[in-house]
Amino acid sequence: MLFSSFKFLFVFLPVVAVAYYLCARRVSARMAQIVLIAASFLFYAFARPAHAPLLLGSIIANYLFACGIARIEGERRKTLLVAGLTFNVLFLASFKYLNLVLRHFLLLAVLGLHLPDWAFPLGISFFTLQQIMYLVDVYEKLVPANDLISHAAFVSFFATVTSGPLTRARQMVPQFKQVVTAHAPGVTQGITLLAIGLFKKVVFADSFSRISDAGFSHAGALSALEAWVVSFSYTFQIYFDFSGYSDMAIGTALLMGFSVPINFNTPYRSLSIIEFWQRWHITLSQFITTYLYTPIIRSFRKATLTAGVTSTLAAMTIVGIWHGPSLTFLLFGFLHGVALAANLIWRKRIKIALPKALSWGLTMLFVNLAFIFFRSGNIAVALDVCHALVSPHGALSTGALRESIRFSEVQVIFLPVLVGVPAAMIGRNSNELAYQPNSSLRMGLAVTAMLLLAFLFMNSTVAKEFVYFAF
Repeated sequence: MLFSSFKFLFVFLPVVAVAYYLCARRVSARMAQIVLIAASFLFYAFARPAHAPLLLGSIIANYLFACGIARIEGERRKTLLVAGLTFNVLFLASFKYLNLVLRHFLLLAVLGLHLPDWAFPLGISFFTLQQIMYLVDVYEKLVPANDLISHAAFVSFFATVTSGPLTRARQMVPQFKQVVTAHAPGVTQGITLLAIGLFKKVVFADSFSRISDAGFSHAGALSALEAWVVSFSYTFQIYFDFSGYSDMAIGTALLMGFSVPINFNTPYRSLSIIEFWQRWHITLSQFITTYLYTPIIRSFRKATLTAGVTSTLAAMTIVGIWHGPSLTFLLFGFLHGVALAANLIWRKRIKIALPKALSWGLTMLFVNLAFIFFRSGNIAVALDVCHALVSPHGALSTGALRESIRFSEVQVIFLPVLVGVPAAMIGRNSNELAYQPNSSLRMGLAVTAMLLLAFLFMNSTVAKEFVYFAF
């Protein structure tokens, strides 16, 4: 079930919120948790019911691992942690990478054997990472082991289970255990974030996607002008799509009485690639720092610059592979690792401050180039787009896009695209707008206008899934 659907906004969310609040107020916090779990599994199973048992199995397995880690001491404790982490990695890998490994390394195609096409369980990358963090936190004695009901509510929470933001048990479990009541500021903030996120998705992101989809499907025919337009269209599409999803997830949680960490902070204003990752997919960046980079650098005898560079490259390459079994994702992660390492060396050794405009321009240029690999279905497509960026032949031609995008579509997407670019660059972001201390009548009217326009777009176009549903 998409956040950007009428079923979710007008049926599922209101019914679940009312049922949850009534149980919390009139029965008990525990019964409210059970209602929340039932609603979350209903939400999760809406698209593919067969995948709900996989989520349940992951929850129960990690609950048992955590209970064991919390109860025993000594070397067996570490052994159990390693077993739990291995289980999660293999669980994720079996759906994302097993077919690829068997196909390429066991030469099944040569033998005439065919493997079933296993679809990724929705949100598997996110709820698996969330439980990896949980097991490590229990091992480090940062949190106690959850009871099964609390753990199920934490992992399956419908606002975050499909694409984040990634949350930690110490942030969320205490909230699930308390009796939550609706309060006006939280409801106002939640509706504001829902409206902004919905607007970002269906008005901005889906408009940019019409250009990027058309361009990447005709990568070999693009002129230089078209290649730059198409590549930057995807750069803005994925920002508005994923930050829009995150805004809606946080807004939904607020309407249910829960506080979820922010995930984006205007990343396209960054003056370095290090700053970009401090602003982009913030909860994943925190996971990279705490659970990948730090353990890797600790494996070195001394925390030298070389160790830092090596750890950065390793961590970001792992993140690239985490996105999926494709060389394009691996290169996306590796390229960001190289850029982060270069940024680190520049700060530690060269120490020359570049003009802000130049720093911003270089950062945006790199981010855009890296996203070409992220978007492309294979390396050949990515190289076609990169070649087109610098091709002098028919550099200003618009023939490929004109053949793919009808004039009626141009009329619909022109204004959102024109407004979307400066919206990502200047002015207050969604967090600043939603959490401002005094909401004004003007803001209320703006939220209403965004909702009405978003509903109009939802009613007139085919709903598109969020980009990160693929991961």
